[in-house]
Amino acid sequence: MRNYPFYKHEQISTIQEILNYCAEQYNTNEAFAYQHKKQDISISYVEFKYAVNALGSLFIKEGYLNNHIALYGENSYEWILTHFAVTCGKGVIVPIDKELDADSIAELLVDSESKVMVYSDTYADVIECLQAKLSAITYINMKDIPSLTEKGKKMIDNGYTDYLDIVIDRDDLASIVYTSGTTGKSKGVMLTHGNFCSCMYGACCNVLLTGPSLLVLPLHHTFGLVASVFAVMFYGQPIYINRS
Repeated sequence: MRNYPFYKHEQISTIQEILNYCAEQYNTNEAFAYQHKKQDISISYVEFKYAVNALGSLFIKEGYLNNHIALYGENSYEWILTHFAVTCGKGVIVPIDKELDADSIAELLVDSESKVMVYSDTYADVIECLQAKLSAITYINMKDIPSLTEKGKKMIDNGYTDYLDIVIDRDDLASIVYTSGTTGKSKGVMLTHGNFCSCMYGACCNVLLTGPSLLVLPLHHTFGLVASVFAVMFYGQPIYINRS
């Protein structure tokens, strides 16, 4: 059997470093492309970093980043933006399987001690059930993410730096990901920034990406997030987001 050499890459240890590295290396290159109301939307790497910092700044001002934040919905740019904004601000993201029923989701929210839930408007009916069960949680509709991001941009433009000054360590907790529960109840797996980046680095050392990538794997699965988003970004390639 022939031994093929690994592809060489710079070592990255936090999700914040992924964001900064990509914005510096790939700048105005296209990072994400998707459709919104039948219009084609394109986001560059430097625009994405600005949006992450803006949304994160707004989250700090509102006091959200001191808590575990659940993320619930289909694949979307807003899902990815929220994940980065939370984790790059020392927050902990809790991805929720969009196929779960309200009772199962409520159990995960309680178990993960989530105080905030960012959700897709597609599942507004499920959220109504959750609000009746867990009224103490703050619920944020993803359709409001663009306006929240714009508010955050104004904060940064006016000199707000609390979010920008945050320094992340590779051992900081980034996410609590729940298993599928095939051997019983779902269990929360604690993943650090270093865990995510080690997986991304290993994937990029083994696989060479030379063009755009279509995002089809569910983002609440760690493999889908690492292989379809982090690794593709690290290579500086465009990610085309498919919601279905």
